[in-house]
Amino acid sequence: EIKKTLFQSGNDIVLAMANHNGDVGYIGWVPAIIARSQGIPVVTVSASDNEATSIDDNWQNVMVKGSSSIRTPKDLEGKTVAGNALKGVCEIVIRAALSKFNVNQDAVKFVAIPFPAMRAALNSGQVDAICAPEPFMTQALTLDGARILLAPGPTLGKYWPNGTYVALQDWAQKN
Repeated sequence: EIKKTLFQSGNDIVLAMANHNGDVGYIGWVPAIIARSQGIPVVTVSASDNEATSIDDNWQNVMVKGSSSIRTPKDLEGKTVAGNALKGVCEIVIRAALSKFNVNQDAVKFVAIPFPAMRAALNSGQVDAICAPEPFMTQALTLDGARILLAPGPTLGKYWPNGTYVALQDWAQKN
């Protein structure tokens, strides 16, 4: 029997698992790497998903309002971008992609907003851009008139690795 619990981010899942409040978690590779670097013994149970090959077929992109003056990644300097967690997949992968466009990393502010609340934050002007996966990406595009600015994963490489299922090492060895 599987008991499912929802968390805001991979970082929250790692903390729950470290406190023995869950056996297997779906997280991004970034929280998995951070967990290991902090001494939390998570191991990969199964790889999960990758980003796609281009802005056209990717399922997780950086979007801005349709009317936004932001036209290029460089225009994000001095702006605020929402991801679901600080130091999570969105922030780290976006920062890496922005470096390819010579964007000053210190000039971009990242804030954590749950995926379901991102559209409202973008539409109200609370943030200038959002990093949203499906189905939130399609909702923002079709219902709100948002437009895609950047596909961070494909900017870094085709089929950029995104997520994985992890467990604590002792649980994985026993099971």
